Amino acid sequence: MKYNYLTFHPAETGLELYKNVDYYVKYYNNKKHQTTRLKPNVAYNPFYIQHLAS
Repeated sequence: MKYNYLTFHPAETGLELYKNVDYYVKYYNNKKHQTTRLKPNVAYNPFYIQHLAS
């Protein structure tokens, strides 16, 4: 979790904090990363891993 995101989007309530963390996790899991050029939700999918192994 990036501290910068939570620092620049401070939450006043627990629900607001939950929504901020949920937003960032969804954002992170759906962006392509430089080294793998894959999205984490694709790279760590069990079907994708089995395909690479076979």
